[in-house]
Amino acid sequence: MLDLALGILIVLTFAGATMAVVLKKVFHNLLGFGLSLVGLAGISLVLGSEFVALMQLLIFLGGITVAMVFAVMMSTPREQSEEPRTADRVAPALLVGAGFPAVMIALLLGGSFPTSPVTEELFGVREIGLALLTTFELPFEAISLLLLAAIIGAVAVARRTRERPDG
Repeated sequence: MLDLALGILIVLTFAGATMAVVLKKVFHNLLGFGLSLVGLAGISLVLGSEFVALMQLLIFLGGITVAMVFAVMMSTPREQSEEPRTADRVAPALLVGAGFPAVMIALLLGGSFPTSPVTEELFGVREIGLALLTTFELPFEAISLLLLAAIIGAVAVARRTRERPDG
C-alpha cells in the first residue's frame, strides 16, 4: 500500500513540475509549482519524515509560493502582452529539468547509504527546538535564508514591473 501511495505522489510531483515548466500563464506555472511541492511533502511523509514534510508545506508552499503569487498579482497588468516562449528560452529549462533528476537518480543508485535503527522516541517542543539549534542548525538557517530571498525577489519583481520608463 505504501508503494502505491509513493508512486501516486511521485506522479503528482512530476505532473506539477511539468505544469510549472510547460504552461504559458505565469499563474498556472505557480499552481504547478505548488502541486509539485505538495507531492514532495507527501513523499517525505510516506518515507517517514513527518517533520521535513511539515516544514516543506509551511515554508515552501506556505511562504515561497504565496509570495510568488502575490508578486505575480502585483506585477502583471492585464493589458500587458505576454512574451512568446522561444526554443532558445525553453530548451535550457528542459535540459536542466531533465538533467537534474537524471543526475540525482544516478547518484542515488550508485551510492551506499548507512542505515540507522528506527527509534520510537517521541519529540516534544523542547527536543525539536534543541535539535533545530544544534544538529539541524545549518539546514534551518538555509531554509530561512531561502525564504528571505524569495520575499526580496517577490518585492523586487513587483517593484520593477510597476515602474514605467519615462518617455
